[in-house]
Amino acid sequence: MAGVYAGIPGPLAILTMTPRGLIRRQASEGIALDAWIGLCVFAAIGGMLGWIAGRTVDAAVRAATADGLDENRP
Repeated sequence: MAGVYAGIPGPLAILTMTPRGLIRRQASEGIALDAWIGLCVFAAIGGMLGWIAGRTVDAAVRAATADGLDENRP
């Protein structure tokens, strides 16, 4: 789940940083550097959020399964 969450905001950062650099009339090297840094930062944040979400879902499934098993015991 972390990989999926990391794969969404990273490219989105590139798509927003590039027009921002063009509007500000930055040099192409500056635009590329800003976009690369944005990709790395937002992919890392997305990966952490995905990891947290995966752990939360796993814990909820384990709890629901344990509750279901406890209810079925005589």
